[in-house]
Amino acid sequence: MAGLVIGGWFASIFFARLADQVGSYIGKQLKYQKGAKNKLNKLEVNLRKIHAVIHATDLGRHQKEHLEAWLCELKDAAFEAEDVLDGFEYQILRDTVKGKDKVHTNFSSASASFAQSTSVFFKRLFFRDEDLNELDEVIERFDKIVATIGNFLLPSDLGAQNQKHGVLCADAQSDVPEWRETTSIMNESEVLGREHEINSLVRLVEDDESEEIPDRVRHVYLSSSNLAKLYETAPKLKNLRSLVVNGSLLDTVAKSKLMDFIEVTLKRLKRLRVIVFDGLALDVLPESIGHMRHLRYLEVPGGQFIDLPKWICRLYQLQGLSLQFRSPLHLGRPLPRGMHRLVNMRYLNINPEKVSTIVEIGKLRSLQELREFHVRKKNGYELGQLRDMRQLRGQLSIMNLDMAGSASDCRAAELDNKEHLSALHLYWGQLGRKDNDKHEEVLEALRPHRNLTELRIIGYMGTESPSWLETSWLSNLEHIELEDCQGWEVLPPLGQLPFLKILHLKSLKLVKHICSGFYGGHSIAFPLLEELLFSDMGEWRQWSGVKASSQLFPRLRRLQIDRCHKLRGSLVLPTVLERLHVVLSDDVTWESYKKPHVVLSDDVIWESSETNDISAILKLSIDNISLLTDCLPAECLASLQRLDVVYCSSLESFTDEQEKWLQRLSSLEELRFSDCDNLTRLPTDLNSLVLLKTLHIEGCPKIDSRPEKGI
Repeated sequence: MAGLVIGGWFASIFFARLADQVGSYIGKQLKYQKGAKNKLNKLEVNLRKIHAVIHATDLGRHQKEHLEAWLCELKDAAFEAEDVLDGFEYQILRDTVKGKDKVHTNFSSASASFAQSTSVFFKRLFFRDEDLNELDEVIERFDKIVATIGNFLLPSDLGAQNQKHGVLCADAQSDVPEWRETTSIMNESEVLGREHEINSLVRLVEDDESEEIPDRVRHVYLSSSNLAKLYETAPKLKNLRSLVVNGSLLDTVAKSKLMDFIEVTLKRLKRLRVIVFDGLALDVLPESIGHMRHLRYLEVPGGQFIDLPKWICRLYQLQGLSLQFRSPLHLGRPLPRGMHRLVNMRYLNINPEKVSTIVEIGKLRSLQELREFHVRKKNGYELGQLRDMRQLRGQLSIMNLDMAGSASDCRAAELDNKEHLSALHLYWGQLGRKDNDKHEEVLEALRPHRNLTELRIIGYMGTESPSWLETSWLSNLEHIELEDCQGWEVLPPLGQLPFLKILHLKSLKLVKHICSGFYGGHSIAFPLLEELLFSDMGEWRQWSGVKASSQLFPRLRRLQIDRCHKLRGSLVLPTVLERLHVVLSDDVTWESYKKPHVVLSDDVIWESSETNDISAILKLSIDNISLLTDCLPAECLASLQRLDVVYCSSLESFTDEQEKWLQRLSSLEELRFSDCDNLTRLPTDLNSLVLLKTLHIEGCPKIDSRPEKGI
């Protein structure tokens, strides 16, 4: 009966897993001390017998009062066996990591995936006497359980169903079925052996004065003030797997006493898999944690740590570690040197600068998140450390690429096999900024996987783009930022990227022209681009190259151009306009409008009507009149009704060209000048603005006269 549930867990699957694990130890080329292998053989026999019986018999039809005690004993024995095997797993990991026998292994923890094949080769594997004694106890316990199986079997149990499934309970080599039934519906009548646990938990919840925690409980959450209950019950809690202590109610226990209490309590709970101290501002970790061979996850979200103890490096089965450190002053202090021994680590939530100090971090092959990798000219910090970290996902920032070795050293990182990475940030420092060729070789060698959706390149001094940006290799990119790349002269054809939504170009000092190559060779350039930023491009003079037959920026919503003082000529604006926010300024905050709008200037906002024509702009706010008049003909503003000139400190007076530009704003009804500190006189002739109704002047202290030709 594959679906039988005992006390909340699927018995058949659980026993099959345990038996497979024992079999994996026996089947490998392991040399044990005398008697160890025979004991493992005997344990496997018992596990497979129980697994076969659960498959073959309808235990659920027996009266629960006769079955419950047996099932509880079975469940406890199963958990105890799991702990013993987990202890063996720890021994194997320990010897593998330490390399006592120069072991080469491609071993994956059976506790992480029992279905995954493993290959471990040892000259000799020694288990502690304590482990072997526990194994003896488990075997003896299962012997008793197996001896009582007959009390729950009828002849029919081993008849037709055995023939159906091919089960022979008497032989260790039983042909146990490998198929498993799955269902999304659990029949409550098949959940057995749990009534006692449920009743105990109900009493615990209802009676806050209860002094005991149920013996068979596996997960406990309690306040620090209730640790006494846990301490007293701890010796009986052999099945406890998770402990969460909340310190928010820390009003009756002094911190020093609390630490002592936690220490002695944890010494009694050596089989824990998960420990969370929520809200406890611990500055040191309890030393007893260092002896928890089964621990998988440790979290102290409110910690005040300065350093981590060295013993953290011997928690070889640890898969998750989440800690906080006291202050930024301590972030530069390295983590213990042996952190690379935590080979099962998947989740490491520690300040990225701290994580970057781990030497030989490449040995953490299961790590799924590495926010920063700092290249150093030291062994154990080279880019090749990233080679086998194929499980990395999310964002990866590679710092100090100016310290990278040769192109072959960079290719050793094998970034193109990191299929789960979504964002890659590449940073060059100040060293070797004049070695353009070296920068180009490094960037070319760091080709990402084509699944990448975000790319940032900062401090690159090469003059040319890498080949993988010139082609459609990264066709899934949605976000690109190129910043402080002061040698880059010709931008790559980013317009061909079909999913690109955000493009930021900052401090590209040598870019003078943006022309047709930027848009790519497709009829629609930047088909999904929504946000485009040009910033601090001091040599940029011209934006051109658009073919009449091309469709450009069909979905652009925000265009920002700031500190591009040499830019002249018409702006390249979308061929179809629904809503656009354009900014030509040094101080910008994005604003939201219900109506379509455009912002243009060193702080410009255009608000348009419901049409898609840019000439329908109704409102415009600017802080650089020169940029506006140079980049946008007045004819494009035929419907403009309000013009605000604000914070335009460079404006002293209007040139003849600017006067003529203003006079062509035939629909203008409202003109405002605000906080223009150096403006000395208004436009000479406002009479041509026949619809002008309002002239507003505020914060312009140097204006001392009206327009020469009146209003």
